[in-house]
Amino acid sequence: MLEQRIFPFGLVRYGVAPDHQSVKNVTDKFTQIAQHENFKFIGNVQVPRDISIEKLLQDYNAVVVATGAKYDKKLGIKGEDSKNVFSAKDFVGWYNGEPDCQIQPSLKTDTAVIIGQGNVAIDCTRILLADDFENTDISQKALDLLKKSSIKNVHVIGRRGVLQVSFTTKEVRELQTKNIGYTPNPLIAKIQEENKEMLSKIENRPLSRLIQVMAKSKKGEFEKNWKLDFWKSPVEIVSENNEIVGVKLAKNILENGKVKQTEEQEYIPCGLLIKSIGYEGEHLDGVPFNPNFKTIPNSQGRVFDNAGNIVPGLYTAGWIKTGRGELASTLYDSQETCRSIVQDIPLFTEKPETTIDIPGSTTFGDYLKLDKVEIKRGEPRGKLREKITSKQEMLELLKN
Repeated sequence: MLEQRIFPFGLVRYGVAPDHQSVKNVTDKFTQIAQHENFKFIGNVQVPRDISIEKLLQDYNAVVVATGAKYDKKLGIKGEDSKNVFSAKDFVGWYNGEPDCQIQPSLKTDTAVIIGQGNVAIDCTRILLADDFENTDISQKALDLLKKSSIKNVHVIGRRGVLQVSFTTKEVRELQTKNIGYTPNPLIAKIQEENKEMLSKIENRPLSRLIQVMAKSKKGEFEKNWKLDFWKSPVEIVSENNEIVGVKLAKNILENGKVKQTEEQEYIPCGLLIKSIGYEGEHLDGVPFNPNFKTIPNSQGRVFDNAGNIVPGLYTAGWIKTGRGELASTLYDSQETCRSIVQDIPLFTEKPETTIDIPGSTTFGDYLKLDKVEIKRGEPRGKLREKITSKQEMLELLKN
């Protein structure tokens, strides 16, 4: 397993919210696999800089590319580069201790706007408004700043309607259990009433439960509040001295099955904006790439080239395979790829045993050493661990 980071576990470590430790417990299973005698982890390695895909295909019968989605989708509007406007990827990396994450958000504002209505958007909302992260593995610098936060209101904006939200019932229900106020958008009750028959069908039960949770208000006076808004798209981020002060939203309508912006606009004053509208994969030299979908063209995980021919021995899995990053779908897609590899075993040729030896690379044993350091550092604060957030510090610790 070749990994660009020193640490393994990818999004489980740097993408899953710090208060979702039950999800992160999958690392225990991964650790068991990683310590199998036939498994080798090689960290701090970049493909193709350190080793090419061509070389890997030459030496191995099956090469699986699972590089995820590196880049954020852009809004493409005026003011997007203003200060305190961040992608969800960077914001999540900040509070999860992504090594050398460079952003420095300011939380000295009472209102934040999140563009997008997926699980990551709900995660960011919870991070900004909840106050029970003390005993997690959240980055200490993020925790310190969140304690001083002035944010009282979070608007979660969607370009489409109630039935098209991408977050799950579990995410919303969890947020509803916090000491945070919530008033349902009137569109939710309207959708409930208009779609009673459709929502009553067995195949639509999950959607029905989600809407029921979204329709449930939190009564009482709350210091912090969040709200969902629908059928709106940002058209301009307003800034003063290059720092965000608000966002202009256009009202959307559905026309011929497509979302269309109208001339009607709304302005929300805010001092922080997080873009949570999805991610795009990166083209890796030696691997076919679909520039339109930003994914690797494939059939059941088998990679094919621009002419539609299967590339022998080359497979893909994860976000770069499908353009989706939900855990459930990623699990299914990975199993599909595994089945394809097993089916292709009769086509494999015998190859001499190969050892990948790359100067400066790290081992799973190195990870276990750093893991102990993080756990020990977290103990005085009552945290599960205190993540090392500098790649250079990791390498220095491994020298000792």
